[in-house]
Amino acid sequence: QSQDPPRVSFAGDADALYTLVLTDPDVPSRRNPIKREFVHWVRCNIPGGEVERGGEEEMGGEDVYQYVGAGPPPNTGLHRY
Repeated sequence: QSQDPPRVSFAGDADALYTLVLTDPDVPSRRNPIKREFVHWVRCNIPGGEVERGGEEEMGGEDVYQYVGAGPPPNTGLHRY
């Protein structure tokens, strides 16, 4: 679990723009996900030529929702992100 944004990279078309959405589908727990998705990060307009850079500052684009670190409640088991 991390309080810092993850490094994300993938091959992208240099002429395209991409959107990154990072969620936790296991809220409040994997066994009882009644609240479902918790949004941790949304970044839009990532230039295709920059997605392989991976870091929050290096990747480019615009945060629609700034990164919120992982913080699942105690005793809720593993969460998928």
